[in-house]
Amino acid sequence: MIIISRTSQFSNKFVPIHIYIDGQKAGSLRDGERAEFRVVAGEHTLQAKVNISASNPIQFEIGDKRNIDFELGSNINVMKNVLIALSHPALLMALFFADKIIKWDYFLVFGMLAFLAFETWSYILRKRKNSITPENEKYYLYLKRTDQT
Repeated sequence: MIIISRTSQFSNKFVPIHIYIDGQKAGSLRDGERAEFRVVAGEHTLQAKVNISASNPIQFEIGDKRNIDFELGSNINVMKNVLIALSHPALLMALFFADKIIKWDYFLVFGMLAFLAFETWSYILRKRKNSITPENEKYYLYLKRTDQT
């Protein structure tokens, strides 16, 4: 039997995360929930998915009378999501049209410069993070084994 405990986080708080065992949907977990899934003895692959994002796939082997514990959570920082949303091109286009109506001086220029600065900063950090980040932290969601192996 495998036991999966989902951490309580603001990211994806109201969205169920689906659990896949050997490519087949086995169930879903809501924020802070814990669930048990029965699997036959042998080798299996475990993965979690939400919308179009997925976790790192974990391969494990389980015996007849053994439980394996996993933790499920999100690697996303809420503040990073807010900054990404504020620098989104659609928002900047809306500000451009609002600028034509409201006539904010230099507001659009400031927004474009902020967008370029944030995108440059994000690109540099993403390059650096991909070179030094462990494989399971490169995913939107993470699964990690928490029992004694």
